[in-house]
Amino acid sequence: MRIIAGKYRGRRLKSPPSLETRPTSDRLRETLFNILAPRIKGARFLDLCAGSGAVGIEALSRGAAHATFVEDIVTGHELTGYPLSEADKQALYLESIDWYRLYGVSMRPVPPDWDAFQEYWEHMINAVLEDSRAVREGFHMYRTMPAPTSKRLPARANAVVGPLILKPFVQTPLVKSMLWITTGALPPIIRERLCLDWTRLDELRYRLHLKAVHEAIKAIPTQLQYFPLARDQREHYRRTGTVAPLPLPTRNPHQDPCTHEDSVR
Repeated sequence: MRIIAGKYRGRRLKSPPSLETRPTSDRLRETLFNILAPRIKGARFLDLCAGSGAVGIEALSRGAAHATFVEDIVTGHELTGYPLSEADKQALYLESIDWYRLYGVSMRPVPPDWDAFQEYWEHMINAVLEDSRAVREGFHMYRTMPAPTSKRLPARANAVVGPLILKPFVQTPLVKSMLWITTGALPPIIRERLCLDWTRLDELRYRLHLKAVHEAIKAIPTQLQYFPLARDQREHYRRTGTVAPLPLPTRNPHQDPCTHEDSVR
């Protein structure tokens, strides 16, 4: 996973070691930033569901003045009926600071703890966030996304199967579902500010969806809900009240540290 264009073009990004984080593909980011390009330079960029941070860092690379990274693990747990404790929220936030510091992004504007971040978030929603064509296009990205292809098929077959079968019957429904779930998870004030349609029927369907997810999670044994690294980190925090240092990937001793092939740290 790499930065596509701009100041940090070609630099690699590391994703957190968990399937809870599914980094945005290079192709999808390229499509998104083709739409956002006229508004990126000097902008304040909000990366919701940030995960690996690839989208927000791409914006910084292309000239954004500021990026706010928001990961929705806390909201996701609350919506599905498994809210995190205040201690877990604090630990998660401190771990996220450690992780983003590895990318070499400035930590000066980052709130120092979870409570300070909550104040910052409320300020961003109420005083900074604004509607724009770029934001609206982001919620209709399925219209401009290129049709998917398969490496197993020849180019001629992909030219037919991609736009006529995979895009309308697989890609578009999946992306629409993802965007619908994202819209439902947003605070009402954001949906109103961004003019996102959300009816009473949508709310009912969304609540039923959350209940189904809640019941599905209940059926999974607790120890299987977390990856080994996540289990170890949670247990360490409960025992000591401190966040264990993140394990860093081993550097290749034969790699030139001055090339863009190195990871952003």
